[in-house]
Amino acid sequence: MKLKKLLTGTLLLTLLLAPTANAQTQPTIEQILQACANNQTQSLPMPYTDIPANHWAREAVINMHYCGGVRGPIAEAELRKIQQKNSVDIETLLLAPSTLKIENRQYNLETYLWRDFLPMTPADSTPLIASIHLSAADGKIVPNFLNPEQIWLIQNRQIIWKTNLKDENHQPPSKEIKRIARNGPNLEPGTEVDIVVQVRDNTNKIYLIKANKQIIQRTD
Repeated sequence: MKLKKLLTGTLLLTLLLAPTANAQTQPTIEQILQACANNQTQSLPMPYTDIPANHWAREAVINMHYCGGVRGPIAEAELRKIQQKNSVDIETLLLAPSTLKIENRQYNLETYLWRDFLPMTPADSTPLIASIHLSAADGKIVPNFLNPEQIWLIQNRQIIWKTNLKDENHQPPSKEIKRIARNGPNLEPGTEVDIVVQVRDNTNKIYLIKANKQIIQRTD
């Protein structure tokens, strides 16, 4: 109880001292903790009026505003509890479907895994990169309320990598949603793995979609 009160007080102080953008509904403490724990602060409202939506420092400012007050051993313990509560077990991942059906539309997953072996690059400094594309089977625009947010790599029924996906292109709505994950394990090119991606919609509902037997490539 003491930890909860201390954490809540720290977060409220952070929010009260900072200027808000407008009359947007402030996220709850639980929503802030969830976003900070899962690297999803882009889902939180921008608290400042003088930073445009396409500003290069937007994500860093949002992270500092909301998550700057939840650092330290007390907050980290709270964040770990949330992460554990949100964890998905291996059996659930293995049962994930190869296609998604959301609001009567079907979505497909394409993936590409690779490691760079460019000249003069040490082999042990070329971590795995994962790129995923989520597209609609009808070929129409994918709604931007769908967010592929996490990825798992599975080999021999074991999770060998779990991380968050990033939107590095900040693309407008299009026929596919692209996400990328970097700094994966140094698996050998030619290794075969299964990939599971977690997708979240605008109602906070979670979906899993799986791509089986994906081969790690190499670029030279």
